Amino acid sequence: MYKKLLLVVLSGIALQTAKAQTEKGTQNLGFSVAFNSNKSTTQNLNVNPYSVNFNVKQTSFTVAPTYSYFVSNNLDLGASFNYTNFSVKYDGTNAVTQEQSQKAIGGTLFLRKYFLYENKIGVRVGPSVSYSRSKQRLVSSGVGDNSDFNTYGGAVQLDFVYFPVKKIGLAAGLGNISYSKSKSTDSSVSSDAFNASFVNNLSLSVYYVFGK
Repeated sequence: MYKKLLLVVLSGIALQTAKAQTEKGTQNLGFSVAFNSNKSTTQNLNVNPYSVNFNVKQTSFTVAPTYSYFVSNNLDLGASFNYTNFSVKYDGTNAVTQEQSQKAIGGTLFLRKYFLYENKIGVRVGPSVSYSRSKQRLVSSGVGDNSDFNTYGGAVQLDFVYFPVKKIGLAAGLGNISYSKSKSTDSSVSSDAFNASFVNNLSLSVYYVFGK
């Protein structure tokens, strides 16, 4: 009987410990890293004799310290500061080569809902809005051009979440749907981008749980 009673008490303590990690008033302080690298081939749609096929290599790297606060059980509101280094290179036929590099700093506000099994493992999903300021350099056939851009965006992000111990949480990106609008500071160039992806890049987060 005493063993059963002790088991019940210990199970209750474990449940409360896990629950505290995502209950109202809990805070998270974390760090995220995202890396993406891919190669592809694109074909110019021109039909003249100078049509060009490009081999494209694209790489991006992002780091982001993050803070969030649980405004209610299993729902946190937070913000992150982001730094991104992006580069893409086009190697084409007819000796056509283009290189683009971009460095950006910005911030993101997010709201995330957690769905956990036994308050330990599961997913979180929610919307976010972001802003960044970037410097871009484009080199085409040896001629370089520099531009500054402001970019505004919105997204819905899905993450895998796991709490291995009481004060530590881990997360990995599973997919997202996003929209962004970029405009150069001199208003000469603007662009819109829509993206939907599922597990096509490496995005990992680790965070410390405190406040409860």
